[in-house]
Amino acid sequence: MPGYLRLLHLRNDAEFWLPYPLPSVARSEPSFRAGEDRLLWRGPTWINTNWFLVHGLRNHGFEEEARHIAARSAGAVLAHGFREFYDPLTGEGLRTRNFSWSTLLIDMF
Repeated sequence: MPGYLRLLHLRNDAEFWLPYPLPSVARSEPSFRAGEDRLLWRGPTWINTNWFLVHGLRNHGFEEEARHIAARSAGAVLAHGFREFYDPLTGEGLRTRNFSWSTLLIDMF
């Protein structure tokens, strides 16, 4: 399957292309829990994961998508500080404050 077709899955707003992308599991997944920090990898957005995705997207020519993820990540961090992870629907920072891997945001730009 060509890369651009797989990217359409990423840009599906019923699954991953949420207001503060990218959740750790698709919104359509029954176990998705956006703001519940007891289910760490069942919905929240992580800046460290976005860092990998932004660099990968850029390396494969998907600059628009990379820019969007970086900008929305920046919005969450600027509004709520360096947190462990973020609610993908509201951008609210969750769990640990001053969490250093959220500083990877700087390298996205």
